[in-house]
Amino acid sequence: MKKGLLSLWASLLFSTTWGQVQIGVDLTGCTNCRVANSVTISDNGDRMAIGNPGVNGNAGAVEAFTGGSTLSFTGALFPPPGSTDEFGTAVAIAGNASRLAIGSFSGQGSVTIWGANGPDWLPDGTLLGDMNAGQAFGSAIDFSQDGSR
Repeated sequence: MKKGLLSLWASLLFSTTWGQVQIGVDLTGCTNCRVANSVTISDNGDRMAIGNPGVNGNAGAVEAFTGGSTLSFTGALFPPPGSTDEFGTAVAIAGNASRLAIGSFSGQGSVTIWGANGPDWLPDGTLLGDMNAGQAFGSAIDFSQDGSR
């Protein structure tokens, strides 16, 4: 079984030459955890969330970071009651970093919306998919720039 690996790189212009610089350190997951199954970054690069749907016995978790190039870990988000397994299958952050959506793909599927509160995220509601499993609800999500849609 394979481990997940996430490396972030930025392209920068050095005088007249483009170069690449790694941002932060490599993040390596455990075997079968599906670490970094999904990644989302705000428009200004100051907030990032990484979906890890295979951790916690497939309940899943999402790691949240702030700070742009310094990438400070701000905490882990876990599925609220009522969401389905594989929390973190998909993640999407609003361009302005005001809201975060986290998809859970297992069973009927769900999407949990989180609102920014300083460096933290607070749950703001959960949408459940159709009771018919296999509809892929929560497997792909996105937000508008301002987080309103």
